This record gives sequence, structure tokens and C-alpha cells, in this order.
Amino acid sequence: MLIVEQKISGVTMIDLESELKFMAQEYGLSEKQVLNWWRTAVRQIWANSPFLDKLRKEATYKVVNENTRTMKRFPEVARIDCVKCKKAFSPSDMNLDHIEGDNKAESLADAEKFMKSILFTPRSNVQWLCDDLQRTRNKKKVTISIGCHSIKSQVESDSTLTEKEAWVIREFGRIKKYENVVDNIKAFNVHSIPKLKKDQESLLRELLLENMSNE
Repeated sequence: MLIVEQKISGVTMIDLESELKFMAQEYGLSEKQVLNWWRTAVRQIWANSPFLDKLRKEATYKVVNENTRTMKRFPEVARIDCVKCKKAFSPSDMNLDHIEGDNKAESLADAEKFMKSILFTPRSNVQWLCDDLQRTRNKKKVTISIGCHSIKSQVESDSTLTEKEAWVIREFGRIKKYENVVDNIKAFNVHSIPKLKKDQESLLRELLLENMSNE
């Protein structure tokens, strides 16, 4: 096994980029495959960290369960507030977002910076944002609404977008995957439907953006 070390102020440091490149060569994988594995591994470590667990417990509070099907068994349910939309959601529908950070990791040279950005972040740099809401329909999980975390991620991937434009991109993608484009156009009381699929999709995007602008 290759161990590339550097001594900085008497402390031995591992050269992470070199180690990951060695693993790619050792197992005959591309650097992209190794980078994808590393990103996933770091995010899983954060998701199971005692830091996230502590912050989740601190943010969680109880409210009266208003669901008539479950209220007898569970008179109270846990909720966390989204700092963006100010709505309350189940903890399972929330994401502890890193407000700022070098979280793209486009090459193995970014691996260490990515790890530090995700794992070693101060409390002041995280916030609770709602995730896309998913529910089970016909034994399959489907996304029923777009969360604030998805919108923020879309804006981060393209800084020219407004939050409304980012929502339209995500909502349009959700509709294409789980619903019917024509039915959604009709829901806006539009009865003159274009024949071509690309024109239908363009019209729906325009309607979604117009509806968001009016809110």
C-alpha cells in the first residue's frame, strides 16, 4: 500500500490526492469513479455523524398530530422548521445544508478540500432546509413537491439563475418524471395545447415561471 506523507510542523499528514490516485491505479478504476466513491463516502460519514445527530435533536420539537389515521397511536409528532420557507416538516424530510463550502470536488486534487468542507464545518455554516417531499404511490416512491434544498443546489450549480427559475427547472423535471405534461398545462386553464412535445414542454415551463412570478 502506498502511503505518501508530509511532515508539517512536526505533524505527519497523508497526501490524500496521491492515495486516491494510487487506489485508482491499483484497482483499475478511473479517477472519476474513485472521486465519486470518495464524495459519497464523505457525505455518508457526515450523515451518520454525532454532530448532525446533535443538531437534529436540538432543532426538533413536538406538535399535535392532526392526521386522523395516526393520531390515536401518535398524539404528537416531531417537526423541524425550514429556515427558508419557514414551514415545519418531519425530520426525515429535512436536510442539514452547508451554507458555504467547497463541495463540488471536480478532481482528486479537490478531495481533501471537499472532505474538510463537509466534515469540519462550524455550526454557523449549517442550516435546516426542507428536502423534496416524497410519498409512496402504487408501492413506488414519487416526489410530490420541490424543497428549498433542491432550489439552493440548483442555484449553486448555475449562479445566473434566480430562485424562481431554479424552482421551475426542478419542478418541470419532477412533472416529466412522475406526472403528465398536458394534464399540468390544463391545470392552468389552458385549452389550446400544442401538438409537438417540445412545444408542450416549453409552454409548461413558461406557465410555471409565470405562476411563480405572480406569487
